[in-house]
Amino acid sequence: MDTKTSILITGATGRTGRRLVSALSGVDGLSVRAASRQGGPPFAWEAPDTWPAQLSGADAAFICYAPDVADPGAPEILSEFAAAARHHGLSRLILLSGRGGTAAHPSEEAVLRNFPASVVVRSAWFQQDFSEHFLHPQVLEGQLRVPVNGVSEPFVDLEDSAEALAHLLTEADAYREVASGILEFTGPDSVTFADVAAALSAALGRTVEHVPTTPEDFIAGAGDAGMSREEAEGIVWLFAEAMDGSASHSTGDLERLLGRPARPIQAYIARTAAQGLWDEKLPQPQGESAAGVS
Repeated sequence: MDTKTSILITGATGRTGRRLVSALSGVDGLSVRAASRQGGPPFAWEAPDTWPAQLSGADAAFICYAPDVADPGAPEILSEFAAAARHHGLSRLILLSGRGGTAAHPSEEAVLRNFPASVVVRSAWFQQDFSEHFLHPQVLEGQLRVPVNGVSEPFVDLEDSAEALAHLLTEADAYREVASGILEFTGPDSVTFADVAAALSAALGRTVEHVPTTPEDFIAGAGDAGMSREEAEGIVWLFAEAMDGSASHSTGDLERLLGRPARPIQAYIARTAAQGLWDEKLPQPQGESAAGVS
């Protein structure tokens, strides 16, 4: 690894960001800048005057844009940020995006255009959505009520993603091999919500079923899952945009970076069940994007 390397992690309190900070912490010769609204100094996407303090002296940066890279206005903000990163002399820049659909492509193109040596990482849906996001209360209640039926998804373990991202951010040779390109992080197997429900049932010793629902019914039940109507509408949009079957295949990008197989969702379920996270109704973590890419 390069000596005296300083890495900026945006979205450092989110599901991906906090795992990446943890993966990088304690590495010899590495300084980690965990940027967030609550940080010191604070960092906010809508306030470009907060960027220079974080970018100055940094060697690399990880972009986890909130609320979502597919949101209106995101390409313009990310275009400006990528240009600022180039101006401050960063050598590596990674943008976290999502697989499926095309709504995030303008943001990806803006970063690649303004920081030509950057890398876009398109992530599959997170396995941790079932324990740390909107699907957590549904597992507790024994019904996965989502507006999708029969479509499979290669859910990815965030622990794997963080390990691979840390490798890219700290190893210049590994980064150089994929610079100016797009990677897709997926789990090894593509499974349906019915498959996940069956695996959860086996691990928990109680029935969890998949109950396909309409977008309208999903939004109507948003309050029961601790969501606002706006967040529920965002998730419904994401299901329609990104889970249409076009991104059901797995890739080998994550395995190549890890040097080992990616963890299947069954391993995540067994690990999480053993931790007791589905034993009772615990408070649901807040502060994550509706899209699941944070």
